[in-house]
Amino acid sequence: MNIVLRNVIAVFAGAIVGSIVNMTLLLIGGSLVPPPAGVDPSNMESIKAGAHLFEAKHFIFPFIAHAGGTLVGGLTASMIGGTNRLILALIVGALSWPSLLRAVRAQVLSLREREFVEAAQALDLGLR
Repeated sequence: MNIVLRNVIAVFAGAIVGSIVNMTLLLIGGSLVPPPAGVDPSNMESIKAGAHLFEAKHFIFPFIAHAGGTLVGGLTASMIGGTNRLILALIVGALSWPSLLRAVRAQVLSLREREFVEAAQALDLGLR
């Protein structure tokens, strides 16, 4: 098999396997750490209304899922690839970054809605 074709297949296979692992871990995480009472995870309006109820434990499992999916995807690409296996694993890792960054952004934005931020604003402690 042509080495370039094998490397391209390795990247696609790594991305697909990594995505499957990520989604599987996310589905398992939803049952291990259920959402707060009164929040329906299938309804966006319910999630927006109950965003202040989410705690750190609700965000840890998605990070673990993304990291695990990236790791397994990179390993898959490096096992299938013919040459430059590290580069192939890094390409799979770079493909998975946008979803992880979106999760980090959601966590940071949820911190703005916390009670201690509102208390700091009420006391005019300033924002940095």
